[in-house]
Amino acid sequence: MIVVDQKSLFIEDHVTRTENHSGWHVADRSSVMWARQIFKIYWENALPWAQAVAVAGEVVLTDRQMDILEQLHAGESQDGAGRKLGKSDRWVSDGLASARERLGLKTTLQLMAWYGRWLERNSKSY
Repeated sequence: MIVVDQKSLFIEDHVTRTENHSGWHVADRSSVMWARQIFKIYWENALPWAQAVAVAGEVVLTDRQMDILEQLHAGESQDGAGRKLGKSDRWVSDGLASARERLGLKTTLQLMAWYGRWLERNSKSY
């Protein structure tokens, strides 16, 4: 999502998927402010990039955890990752929780930042 000038909110279309690069423009002030507050919460809880870089190559995740991260990186939701891998939602949630714990991270967003840096460092796709 993107908030512009605290007046407009743009959200990628994950529902209809009728065409690539489509989305919604929301101009309702309360919705825009809600999205801004959600972003602020995530921003304040995010792992600083320097810390993500520092741990990117130090911890190895399991094949299960890496498979889940690969699906999320490809744009799948957690439910979609489970379907693609032929596993339950619980299996995906548990895998993400254990990966966050292993890396000392609080959120899946932090985990995805770690994964992006891991891919960059290893210059290969898992």
